[in-house]
Amino acid sequence: MEALLQTYRIKLDLTPVNCVRSFHDTINWKNRLIGILGQKGVGKSTMILQHIKMYDKVEESLYVQADDFYFAGHRIYDLALSFFQRGGRKLYIDEIHKYTGWTTEIKMIYDQLPLLQVVYSGSSILDLKKGGKADLSRRTIEYTMPVLSFREYLNISQGWSLQTSSFEEILAGKVDFPYGEHRPIKYYQEYLHHGCYPYFTEEDFLIKLKQALNATVEDDIPRYAEMTVAAAAKLKKLMYMLAQSVPYKPNHTTLARDLGIGRNLMPDYIEYLEKSGLFNALREKSTGDGLLQKVDKREQSVRLCS
Repeated sequence: MEALLQTYRIKLDLTPVNCVRSFHDTINWKNRLIGILGQKGVGKSTMILQHIKMYDKVEESLYVQADDFYFAGHRIYDLALSFFQRGGRKLYIDEIHKYTGWTTEIKMIYDQLPLLQVVYSGSSILDLKKGGKADLSRRTIEYTMPVLSFREYLNISQGWSLQTSSFEEILAGKVDFPYGEHRPIKYYQEYLHHGCYPYFTEEDFLIKLKQALNATVEDDIPRYAEMTVAAAAKLKKLMYMLAQSVPYKPNHTTLARDLGIGRNLMPDYIEYLEKSGLFNALREKSTGDGLLQKVDKREQSVRLCS
């Protein structure tokens, strides 16, 4: 545990607090059990560390990553119990989706250590396996962290302090934007190209983006969908095929044939990509009884999410 504490302090010291995403203020940090989901790379880890640094007592808080070597021989519950006995009050667990059986142990912590607050973060595909072996739906409050907004991109890239504006204010032209010397459309094109993720300012942005995509397709989705290596490879091929064709209405029969899988699996594969944030499925509007029926995914338009 001492190694975890040391790593936690190092990460905390290296965390900047000069730019905190506005999503932070949408979370009720007083809840006993909080889940923060989102695509890989949107800034979940950084935001959690920033919150600890700005609002928590460092000695009463602990940040760990669930894929740390420590957990190869220790349980999360045992760590929580030991930390609580030492005076801990807030436990933050990152990458929770990489820990097998995490829902059962989180439930144990919630039920048996009521004075310990737990905040976990993980991939946005977690809701595909909501609850797992233990149902957390009545205990946890989950938030899904989006990619950077255009406003956030401008604040980071230009050093501005633009505040949020309502739709009505935008239509009325009451947006605090320096139109005199800057052009929003120019910046918007840049945002569409590379502005979704906080690390866009880094020189190796494209390399990190590719690594995040590969990690999602090759590790996160297969882990939660319990896919074989061969199935994971086909999922990656499907992502490539869709990326070359979007936007369009996918033909599940044709796609399944080209991938060499059963047609009934195709809706699930597309849903995995959609839930992980890699694609957006734009469904046709339904009315009446159609709202209660299962979506016909043959009528989806699939769009690659930048």
